Amino acid sequence: MTSVTMMQELLPGNVDFASGFILGLCMGAGGIGTAVIGWAADVIGSLSDTMFLLIIPTILCPFLALFFWYPAGN
Repeated sequence: MTSVTMMQELLPGNVDFASGFILGLCMGAGGIGTAVIGWAADVIGSLSDTMFLLIIPTILCPFLALFFWYPAGN
């Protein structure tokens, strides 16, 4: 829910649009991610090995977050 609140702060005049947009984006990304993980498990041959590979993007996310600018509150 933090992403919904952040999006509402970025679009204060369109709170309903911001909420629907970010929730739809998250659901869509989750669906695509599930399909990609399933495909990778089929290719690699082991779901446990595929899940272990998810450590890589998990480690990269905090570093990628440093490149996003968020306006400071008043």
